[in-house]
Amino acid sequence: MTGEKDKNMKVGEETTSTENKSDQLGSLQSSSSKRYVNKQPWPVLVYKKGTQANIPCIIKGEAGAYFWKKGDTYQTSEHLAANVHGVPDKFANATHGKLTVTDNGTLIIYNISYEDDNTYFCRVVTEQSEHYASVTVYSQVSLHSFSLSIEQCSSLPGCKLHFTPGSRQKLTCTASFVSSLVDLRWKDVHDNGATSFRKVKDNGDGSFNISVSTVVDYEKPSVLLCEANSPNMRGEVVTVEIESTQGQVHEENMCLAVYVFVYH
Repeated sequence: MTGEKDKNMKVGEETTSTENKSDQLGSLQSSSSKRYVNKQPWPVLVYKKGTQANIPCIIKGEAGAYFWKKGDTYQTSEHLAANVHGVPDKFANATHGKLTVTDNGTLIIYNISYEDDNTYFCRVVTEQSEHYASVTVYSQVSLHSFSLSIEQCSSLPGCKLHFTPGSRQKLTCTASFVSSLVDLRWKDVHDNGATSFRKVKDNGDGSFNISVSTVVDYEKPSVLLCEANSPNMRGEVVTVEIESTQGQVHEENMCLAVYVFVYH
């Protein structure tokens, strides 16, 4: 592998800045036997569900062996596949498995799915030293399969809810057919987190339905946000107006704003 960034880096969509990327690359030029851990932010790659993902090992220098792992941290991650002196894992290929590692260290995931969303670590070993770095990978679902809704609105884009002053009401926001890594939460306009209860349902196809519920005390006008976070999403907003059951008209209406995220 040369010192230049692998051209396979173009495969998938990077959602982080690529400026000064050469300054972020780990280097194998040193003859030191110490392990080098790069602490710079690494790219996020997004691939369409069902396609082949080519994930480059972004480290410069000549290497004799490449080892790939995935998980929250390098120390706790699980081994996936390797290529040692040009020989890939026996069963890590398109016919007998889902993964393989090429001679230049690129990890190939065949038929990527929601279950493949994770952080991947590439470890490079030479006679003098070993180094590792990471990249985060997400699978991208189609527009028609993803949805975000409020149970109290009967899955409508928006609705008007009537609460009795002084009452407490539960609101539930659900993101359907998403990755288990999606962060879904209730917040107010001041970015303060609201107390919520999270429930995750496995759909059996690698996707999940994630629900968060919170209790609203209807005392004065306020705004809550149901926010879903993931690098392969963009946000849209719908509002839910909440009024008093006593027919009182306030100069300010209480509105519940809900972030709806869809995939490109």
